[in-house]
Amino acid sequence: MDQGSRTSAGRAALHVSYRQDEAGSPRQGRAAEDARIRVQTEYTLEPGRIVRKDVYTPQGGQEVRRLSLEFGSFSSAGRADGNTVRFGEGDVTEFSVEGLQGCTVAATDGNDGWKAPYGAMRSVVSRTSGAFTMDKPLTVTWSLRYR
Repeated sequence: MDQGSRTSAGRAALHVSYRQDEAGSPRQGRAAEDARIRVQTEYTLEPGRIVRKDVYTPQGGQEVRRLSLEFGSFSSAGRADGNTVRFGEGDVTEFSVEGLQGCTVAATDGNDGWKAPYGAMRSVVSRTSGAFTMDKPLTVTWSLRYR
């Protein structure tokens, strides 16, 4: 359930935030409300840069099988360096992640899962964790820089 939405504008930036006290979870073949983890999300949009910050707060200790983040881009010639990918071609020049360790980048090779109505994305940045126990808030922040 979406709650607590807020928007504010500064001189060169727009800030949007919202919280979700529960999320959809597929259980027994159907979606059900799931209050085990709450999330507070903040976006900052400014010329040449977009930042998203998510703070995931578990309700008690939660066993997590994996945590994945993927970003599809029309940019290409990406090089990963730790938590940052820099693109050599395209409008997105950089994608970075904090709160997760390391990023990989690969060509989509025309995979149908990475096609949009107006064309195929060229690269996908991925990060997937192993299993862990979430017993305190986890902050994941990503940012992208563009021309």
